Amino acid sequence: MTNEWVYRGVAGAAVALACTLAAPAVTTAAGSVPAQAGGGVAMVKQLVTTSGPDGAELRFEIRLSNDLDVAVSGLHVVEDLDGLLDNTGFLSRPRASTGTVQPEGGYLLWDGDIAPHATATISYVLSSASLTDPYTTSATSSWRGRTSGPCPVTYDPAPLGDTGEATMSCSARLAISAASALEPALAPGAPHAGGGGAAAELAAARAPHNRLASWLGWLMLAVACALGALLPVGLRRAARRHRPHA
Repeated sequence: MTNEWVYRGVAGAAVALACTLAAPAVTTAAGSVPAQAGGGVAMVKQLVTTSGPDGAELRFEIRLSNDLDVAVSGLHVVEDLDGLLDNTGFLSRPRASTGTVQPEGGYLLWDGDIAPHATATISYVLSSASLTDPYTTSATSSWRGRTSGPCPVTYDPAPLGDTGEATMSCSARLAISAASALEPALAPGAPHAGGGGAAAELAAARAPHNRLASWLGWLMLAVACALGALLPVGLRRAARRHRPHA
């Protein structure tokens, strides 16, 4: 009788261990929420170079459009101006139609919210009087660990030609679902980092795999628990075979 209780104890521990090891981690980070196809915030950036009495002016405009039926709160944009600001400066203070925008080091930072089907615009003007080489600026948007792809445009110091104007543009999308936009933030927004930060890029890269990993985890849990449930039966039979006869 004593041996049978020992076998039962070992079997119960084995079942608990198998189910614990196989149980998938429940991820509450924003990167684990699948985004609706095509939904989210679209970013379009435009550089218009125009001639002026003191050289060309570089007029930058970044437009963020919310495609969702719900507001998106806590958005961030990082405009990488590293190197460019070492050779030129702002002709006017950067402006934003909503939210707050400010230069910080070699970056231009924006934080804000966008109402449903609304657009936020960020604009700034640089002088090219002292620029003799091409320069590329790149903008990235981020939200709760997700990040868009980079949106770069390059200033070309070549003559503007007869029109006296040159335009370049780029676009990127930040995928967000309406369901995830309605979820409360789990923690206050992290401070800006250049290019969105390695952590944000990693979260975005892992997001498409989270759903598959979750299903595989639950499948492993079911198999482990089924095997664990059969283990006590086998142990009891073994205990009976080894039980001394009266």
